[in-house]
Amino acid sequence: MNSVQWVTSVYLLTMSALLLIFGIMADAYGRRRIYNAGYFVITIFTLFCAFATSIGMLIFFRVLQAVGGSR
Repeated sequence: MNSVQWVTSVYLLTMSALLLIFGIMADAYGRRRIYNAGYFVITIFTLFCAFATSIGMLIFFRVLQAVGGSR
């Protein structure tokens, strides 16, 4: 049960840590560009999460998914 809890927690931790950084980047490089990049990243890693074969892979892909979600 502890490892399943990490799937959600790691997403929230990563997203909250990167949200401010990507907000600053959006101001510098344009909101549309950052939003589209984030949309692409979250779409790709959502697909990877669907095909994860272990809980470790799922947690890793959720971290990368949160990077896209925070954009």
